[in-house]
Amino acid sequence: MSESANERMSESANERIGESSKIQNPKSKIIGVQTNQGDFHARWVINAAGLFADEVMHKAGVRPEFRITPRRGEYYVMDGAKVQINNVLFPVPSKVSKGILVTTTLHGNALVGPNAEEIDDKTDVAVTAEGMREIWDGAQKLAPGLSQRDVIATFAGLRPGGNAPCIGCATPYNKDFVIEVPDTVAGFVNLGGMESPALTAAPAIAERVVALLQGAGEVLHEKADWNPIRPARPVFRRLDREAQAALIARDPRYGRVICRCETVTEGEIVAEIHAPIPATTYDAIKRRTWLGTGRCLGGFDMPRVVDILARELGMSALEVSKKGEGSEFIVRRTKQV
Repeated sequence: MSESANERMSESANERIGESSKIQNPKSKIIGVQTNQGDFHARWVINAAGLFADEVMHKAGVRPEFRITPRRGEYYVMDGAKVQINNVLFPVPSKVSKGILVTTTLHGNALVGPNAEEIDDKTDVAVTAEGMREIWDGAQKLAPGLSQRDVIATFAGLRPGGNAPCIGCATPYNKDFVIEVPDTVAGFVNLGGMESPALTAAPAIAERVVALLQGAGEVLHEKADWNPIRPARPVFRRLDREAQAALIARDPRYGRVICRCETVTEGEIVAEIHAPIPATTYDAIKRRTWLGTGRCLGGFDMPRVVDILARELGMSALEVSKKGEGSEFIVRRTKQV
């Protein structure tokens, strides 16, 4: 939300509130957001921007002293065919982190990490030599049998950490979640300062937001036809032979394996491309299906996935990207020199 848009929206709302209710000192009201996809008007704006929650709340005129410092965590991913971990191995937590773990993913790969490094850049997800040494040394204390020969990938992620207190705020931040409807701004639900436990707490946070909206006078009507159950799309490798055969009979694309390491089929890839929230890049499909995460790291499947994306999205193979604009795989045809 741009500052100018916020000022225009708040000022116009102030004028209307003052005229209609005759409030002498009306508080500002957020009535929408301005984005690069257009302007969106709403009765309520909910700030759930994660690492950028502080910037959103500042644009809304809330908690001006509150700052979020990103905390980087680096990881090793182990070859699922070589390393199997059936438990979560936890060290003694430190003051800033739960510690470096050796655990497993939902897909069966052992995972080593993270460390905890506070940085300034909210987009810096690069791994570092120092960080990788740190997490490997930590992992060796828990599982000394691990070998770096079985590492197939490294990555880093960012989480909110090192959050500065809001000096002078009516509700000071004391290393706890910020979940509020501010007294100073109407039409705004503010969520921020949430570290790793927020993932587990997300359903409870959603219920709290509903309660806050109702407490602020918003009348909510549950949809009579609301169905909270989203049927899972088929995961070919987890089906028995009979179910696999039936699926192939319905759609032959499930009989063509595109990723050999993880046994991901063309049918699964196409299903994700045309899902309600479509996967339109290689990494999006990777996160949905786990293709490209085996020992070959996509060396076998990537050219085929590029062809499938181009075909299903009606685009040139030159436009297919790893994770969006600027990460295209192909720059020209071989003979175009």
